[in-house]
Amino acid sequence: MSDTNTILPPLPAHWDERTITHALERYRHQPTVLSHYVEGLRGRFLDGQEIKTLQRRTEFLTAKIAALQVGKEYVLIIRELERQRTIEDTKDVTAQTALEEARREQQGRAHLHTLEVKLRASELELQIAENERKKQDLLTPPVPPVAAPPKDAKAEKRAYWEEELTRLRQDKERMLADTPDEEQRVRVENMYEDKIHEALEQMRKYL
Repeated sequence: MSDTNTILPPLPAHWDERTITHALERYRHQPTVLSHYVEGLRGRFLDGQEIKTLQRRTEFLTAKIAALQVGKEYVLIIRELERQRTIEDTKDVTAQTALEEARREQQGRAHLHTLEVKLRASELELQIAENERKKQDLLTPPVPPVAAPPKDAKAEKRAYWEEELTRLRQDKERMLADTPDEEQRVRVENMYEDKIHEALEQMRKYL
């Protein structure tokens, strides 16, 4: 019976390595049927699978077909399986790259949003602090300038007459030293004594 007249066994409803192994062994001498069967397995159980699942199932089929030793058909089937794995690897890498880029972009947006929130919070804190300062300025009455203590007129007068007494006594001593005549010396001394006495009287008023 030729391969074209052979009815293919139905594909398993789920990936079952024992069932698949029996089918491969059954059609090891019918290369065309074997090739179509493997193609059916590829379309149902390999296309669109995750990379790890794809690699595991491809390695299983490759090992089983290699063990059948079906010659040229083996090479063609293996090449097709390897091509399928390469295609899926490329899809997976592309998907992973796109996922990583999307994740980085999302993280970047989240980081930017966090910075914007912090900046806005800082601006609000500064505004609140400024408003509080203005409020305190409005509520706090202005501090009047500190007035200079009033001058002590009495003390000033006393100081004046103390200086005057000192000056008169110094003048007296100088004039006496410059006057050799005894009579003149007596007159000078009496004159200054009167002035000193008057100055003392004035100073006592402000004690």
